[in-house]
Amino acid sequence: MGNLTVPQAANVCAARTSTHAGVTRTELACGPETAETAARLARQWGQDRVIGSAAVDRLVDVVLAAVTNGLRFGPTRVTLTLKWLDLDRVRVDAEWTGCSRVASSHENSYDVESTVATLEALTEHWGFGATRSGPIQWMVLDIH
Repeated sequence: MGNLTVPQAANVCAARTSTHAGVTRTELACGPETAETAARLARQWGQDRVIGSAAVDRLVDVVLAAVTNGLRFGPTRVTLTLKWLDLDRVRVDAEWTGCSRVASSHENSYDVESTVATLEALTEHWGFGATRSGPIQWMVLDIH
């Protein structure tokens, strides 16, 4: 994916990406197009690394599920980190900053159940944690 500048992403939302030795980190300002931007960036990341199309589709679905789930908490930013664990597995972290609420009142349990079902079906492992800046959701995918 390389370095994505803000003007390149301006048509969707502000983004800043850095890539270092197998780790790509993208910071997104949260807004109406955040989930779609994250999915597009994940697809580009997989295609740039010549990952098979089925694995890219799984990666995009997992990123989209995680970002959509996290947006319920009203964050100001999300940082996506894609990291090679080995030749067959990728770890995806979605780290949320500036969360303003427990959960959006318009969300229902079906949304959460749908997210859990997606993560269970498409990942080897997944879970939640916390950092100094806020909650983090992590997922490990087999890319073969």
